[in-house]
Amino acid sequence: MTTRFWLAAACALTLATGTACNRDTADDTAAGTGTATTTASELRVDEIRLGNAIGADNRVATESDDFATNETIYASIRTAGTAPNATLVARWTFEDGQVVSEDTRTIAPNGSDVTEFHITNPNGWPAGNYKLEVMLNGQSVGSKDFEVK
Repeated sequence: MTTRFWLAAACALTLATGTACNRDTADDTAAGTGTATTTASELRVDEIRLGNAIGADNRVATESDDFATNETIYASIRTAGTAPNATLVARWTFEDGQVVSEDTRTIAPNGSDVTEFHITNPNGWPAGNYKLEVMLNGQSVGSKDFEVK
């Protein structure tokens, strides 16, 4: 049998299952010419919350963006979706972009999940404006500005 017969049979089978067939390009998406679809299992950050206390469920108890110089500052990062292995990074910076702390967590969520990060300074935080930037697998996915008074 010819290659065209097998190609036509493969196209018919893929059309029956709801996918398209293109004999010129084996993988349009990998080549950058196709369109990628979003699935429910893709991991994303849904919420970033800051506060001075955290519950047993890793969620910030009371959200705030103002902190005292002696407080521990907590962040709860809620993700949605599924991933066998993902990396969350919390980068805490001071006014001029100086990195105060950067923490990394490897997660393997299946549905909704909350990851906790926190910073503390036994000598007290200098008053001023700070920022928390959250990265998922190396990509910035959100930030929160806060102030220490």
